[in-house]
Amino acid sequence: MKDHIPMKVRVHLGSALNGMAVRRRPLGFATVATLCGGLLAGCWSGPERPGILVSTAPPGASCTLSRLGQPIATAEPTPAIALVDPGDSEITILCRRPGFADAVVTLPAHGTQPGVGLLFGSPAFEYQPRVDIALTAKPPSPMPLTGR
Repeated sequence: MKDHIPMKVRVHLGSALNGMAVRRRPLGFATVATLCGGLLAGCWSGPERPGILVSTAPPGASCTLSRLGQPIATAEPTPAIALVDPGDSEITILCRRPGFADAVVTLPAHGTQPGVGLLFGSPAFEYQPRVDIALTAKPPSPMPLTGR
């Protein structure tokens, strides 16, 4: 296709395009600040949902995690990981398995070092990452007496 365009036209178009590529406006402070803010906002996704590994002996229990009396997660069958939203209140774990007594464990919320959470207005709290719960077997029910 170059063969059909006269040489003068080809040179003129090439120099015009080169001139456009060289012209650049310097970025203003507002543009740079906006780009940096966008990048930082993309890096911070909010508080993580910590995982709590709930393990029972024997395994196979169904556990409900509650905060302030409201269920927030389940871990079943154990061992299982429950993802919980961050909070400043303790978490109660209730585990049930047929043939065993219910077991209850309470996890306190521990405040962490000042960090990103404090910068964005929410204090940072964490829970211990693993809980081991021993289930106690229920005594066998007595056999009914039969009259002979």
